[in-house]
Amino acid sequence: MTIRIELAEALSDLRYDNSWTYEQMMQETGLNKTQLIRVIKHKGEGVSIDLMEKVCKKLGYNIDLCIF
Repeated sequence: MTIRIELAEALSDLRYDNSWTYEQMMQETGLNKTQLIRVIKHKGEGVSIDLMEKVCKKLGYNIDLCIF
């Protein structure tokens, strides 16, 4: 699985875990509707990994990368 897909799935899980609507998630993350739909429905396609990382950090999460 790619880093992009991992980040997109993590953000999607956060949306469902917090029962956020798209509007609430846009307010919490600063993503616009197009970006959010690309993250949630298209596994992050068209959204930079850097932006998804910034969103995770803005929400108070850290990202660890393990290479093995």
